[in-house]
Amino acid sequence: MHSMSTSTDDDDLPGEFTRQQAGRESTGTTLSEASFRKRYRHANRRKRQDGGWRIAPLPPAVRERTIQLTKQPGVQYGFRIQKSRPIVITEVDKDSPAERAGIRVGDILTSVQNRDVTDCKHSDAVTIIKQGPSDHLTLTVATTLGNTLRDMGGEPVAAGYLHKLSGGRVGRQWRKRWFVLKKDNVLYYYKTEEEKEPLGTIVLANYTITPAHEIGRTHAFKASRFNTRTYYFSAGSEGDMDMWSNLLNQASAQSAKLDVWLDISMNNVRLPALSIPEPDYHGYLSKLGYVHKVWRRRYCVLKDGCLYYYTDYNSKRAIGVAHFHGYRVEPMTTSGKSCTFCLTPPSPDIRTFYFSADNDTEKLKWMERLEESLGRWIKVD
Repeated sequence: MHSMSTSTDDDDLPGEFTRQQAGRESTGTTLSEASFRKRYRHANRRKRQDGGWRIAPLPPAVRERTIQLTKQPGVQYGFRIQKSRPIVITEVDKDSPAERAGIRVGDILTSVQNRDVTDCKHSDAVTIIKQGPSDHLTLTVATTLGNTLRDMGGEPVAAGYLHKLSGGRVGRQWRKRWFVLKKDNVLYYYKTEEEKEPLGTIVLANYTITPAHEIGRTHAFKASRFNTRTYYFSAGSEGDMDMWSNLLNQASAQSAKLDVWLDISMNNVRLPALSIPEPDYHGYLSKLGYVHKVWRRRYCVLKDGCLYYYTDYNSKRAIGVAHFHGYRVEPMTTSGKSCTFCLTPPSPDIRTFYFSADNDTEKLKWMERLEESLGRWIKVD
């Protein structure tokens, strides 16, 4: 997991998609699916002793490493940890001892000063750090590396037919596929239920699953993650859509080893705007879309570092949610738009979010409340 910037945008529709295409369906194999199958066969085949070939699964990879940090008096180690179990690195300062030592956002802290902290509270880990030497620190961190070519992911958690929007730029079509969610938190899809080899897989770590009202199809939902493809699906009923959305969100959280706040945000995104309990702040903001760069006015609800945005204050479900843990709130100026500010990520490969308030008073209130909400994260000196 990296510091979460998972979000969904109603203005960020797939390229070349029109609502007229919403009804087009096919069961044919796309070029991307054919390419996946070729790579799947190549990566998974193993030579038998008798000279034949068989399909074998590739194992998952977890990279664990011990890091020695040193610093001068008055200098910080330069990383932040999440209030969670397991403890996750959520921010690494540029040119800090932590960055130079190779610590990355999303690393899981497993030991501090040779003491196991995999099941410790964050406050206990901070205490261990502060009780140790002031100029050096020994950490063990783990990074889980997703493997997209696994066919044997354990017993299925759920299986059934869904329609999936093909990923090509031209002639996008809805295609009926047999989907299998397995215990490895990977979603496999096949041409039919009888097929043995998948047409493709989706490693669900850090994806957020939300309704896709903008796609113009009944019971549609999407799996989105910053800086990568958004997947669109449709189910046969609202009940099936809710079931798949819940299971995929759970798999995403388990795969990324996220804290309870993400579980809560997954529930909150399905609540009406006025039903999120004890919000940190709420009101109207204009948000700049990531793909089409269009300002859209949204009713926003801030809760525990997560911003839920709705079409209007009486909307029944959120259009999407952005997780701002590890972000910084900064003022900005832009031509043609007043009262603007932005949230900048801890890493340049994560999305920056831009907002505009109705007036200067609201701008200052939003910035203040965002800083308070994000300030609940722990900084390690």
